[in-house]
Amino acid sequence: MGGQKSSISVLIGAFHGEKYITALLESLFRQTRVPMEILIGDDSADDATFRAVESVRGRYSGNLRYIRNSERLGVTKNFVNLVREAKGDIIFFCDQDDVWLPSKIEILAGHLESGSDIQVAACGSLLVDDNLNSLHESLLQNVSGLLDTFQGGTVPFPYILLQKISFVGHNLAMKKTFREQFLKIPDDYGFYHDLWLTQIAALCDVLSCVNKDLTYYRIHSQNLSAPVFPSRQRSLIGRVRQIFFCSEDFSQTLRMQEALLQFVKITPGLPAENCAFLKDCHRYFSARGRVRSLMRPFRFLALTPSLLRDYFRIGTGWRGLLRDQLL
Repeated sequence: MGGQKSSISVLIGAFHGEKYITALLESLFRQTRVPMEILIGDDSADDATFRAVESVRGRYSGNLRYIRNSERLGVTKNFVNLVREAKGDIIFFCDQDDVWLPSKIEILAGHLESGSDIQVAACGSLLVDDNLNSLHESLLQNVSGLLDTFQGGTVPFPYILLQKISFVGHNLAMKKTFREQFLKIPDDYGFYHDLWLTQIAALCDVLSCVNKDLTYYRIHSQNLSAPVFPSRQRSLIGRVRQIFFCSEDFSQTLRMQEALLQFVKITPGLPAENCAFLKDCHRYFSARGRVRSLMRPFRFLALTPSLLRDYFRIGTGWRGLLRDQLL
């Protein structure tokens, strides 16, 4: 992008967001680098979100487009449609209940403009309650040291594929030049748009992270998902639950990996080592699925030397092995 300022689009997927969306919009208006356009796709069945948006529209000098979806699209399809509509050189994803720190766009857009090899940039978030009071935790605190080793470069694909490092939608900004790749997301939408974006960006080796918290991430009862930290599992009971209660969704994991394998087939020039690791992981999770399909007393019969190695090479070692045999 040659050092010149890129135009910025911010995309907001809304659904009955009247309680929070004005605070979000005001934080966008106060950015040190104000976006060229803000696009809101509303899945709501009433006009409450629209009225909240209209109440602050006059405080923004850019193009604010409110799109009422004729039917409820769901989170992923809503954002896919907004990506198609965006006109900016850099596209930011945004949740209706967050608040952005004033320098967020300037820092992330600047990071994307600093290198042609980076197509998607991510940042961290500070966790707050419904009233923006700090919960004294951040989304990336447990991988902060690891991210420092990747600072300025790309995040290795294995960490993203195995979700050892995860970003949510409001952490992400994408160059418009990567839009064609993003829009290869399968039509059945079996997973969220942010998971897809981070996975394919890492697979293409174009995902980078600014290890700074640039968003207030509200944690409340209406979150579609909320992070859980190891610090909350320090008790003996918590640690036992962590080992023996399986949080892995094999169907979604395999569905995502199969979608990525299809992406590999239609996308030339991907890093060979990333494609090879993806195939290895797909074989590993497929094998674990076969183990779990057997009755518990007989699951050990499905263990092979290569699968045992993969528990420790790819998976979580004894924890994954015990889960598969006992759960």
